[in-house]
Amino acid sequence: MTAAASAPAVVAVVSEGLFAEFFSAADAERLRAAAERLGGGFVRVDRLSDAELGAARIVLTSWGVGPFDAAVLASLPELALIAHTGATIKPFATDELFDRGVLVTQAGAGMARSVAEVSLTFTLALLHRVPEMHDALRAGDGWHDAAAVGCSTRSSVHRSP
Repeated sequence: MTAAASAPAVVAVVSEGLFAEFFSAADAERLRAAAERLGGGFVRVDRLSDAELGAARIVLTSWGVGPFDAAVLASLPELALIAHTGATIKPFATDELFDRGVLVTQAGAGMARSVAEVSLTFTLALLHRVPEMHDALRAGDGWHDAAAVGCSTRSSVHRSP
């Protein structure tokens, strides 16, 4: 393998923990195979500066990656695609990135159901005053003391005499 071929063609700037959570062993193997087809290797790093970038054509990003400004792009002369594991690209997308014609994609559609589920969960928790109930229990007021948590004194629970 030549020096150029051993340089990474695909760089994942994703922490080790998130990489294991987001990508299966089969996914990692597909990334390695794609990198080989592009004439290089695959590497996972914590920071973009941790990788040799001269031959990198694809960069996978996660939360916390910095902007791809002129200085960063100068170190990535072959960059053609950034694939972000999150939804918003605002933290790293720059005019220089788009001016250079680099394609950018993100995982928003893949995360949509999970985001919707947690949004509904938080909404229901707040509507049912779960934080107030939690605080009342911790303070020793008990869950049954509606006045302590600011709930209506009218109960929807009917008890038998």
